[in-house]
Amino acid sequence: MSLPHPAMLRTWVSTANCFPGFLDESHAYIKSIAEQQETALDCALIIDSMSIRKQILWDKSRSKYAGYVECAGIVEGSEPSVASEALVFLLVSMSMKFKVPIAYFFVDKINSAVLSQLINVCLTITFKMSERHKRRKTKALVDKHMLDLQEASEPSTESSSHE
Repeated sequence: MSLPHPAMLRTWVSTANCFPGFLDESHAYIKSIAEQQETALDCALIIDSMSIRKQILWDKSRSKYAGYVECAGIVEGSEPSVASEALVFLLVSMSMKFKVPIAYFFVDKINSAVLSQLINVCLTITFKMSERHKRRKTKALVDKHMLDLQEASEPSTESSSHE
């Protein structure tokens, strides 16, 4: 089996919002998986950087040049520099079979301070997403428990009619 033609791959990729930064579509996918599960998702965050060719290309969809360093506003340089690496954050499930890229950035020899900020933001976004899901499930369980308690505390009509 061969890979699809590069033009077909470009067409597929152009329909998704996959600009550098945190990927909203990936977070929506993880939310949908989490809502289907009764237990918490156990995931690992994998971080890797890959060398890319230093080049500047015109991006028609955004009407600007692509290939410069982009770090979600965390790195603000005075002069734009050309990216030499793609830094990818991948969420991998430990109990299910899925791997989801949740963010990527174009960088050029990233330092540890910027990397720690990116990791912190990535973990915060993922944690908030899981907290909302956990609160919703907890609220549903509390509501069910309160309903059960209310039904148990109400006097039954059968026992009062026999007295």
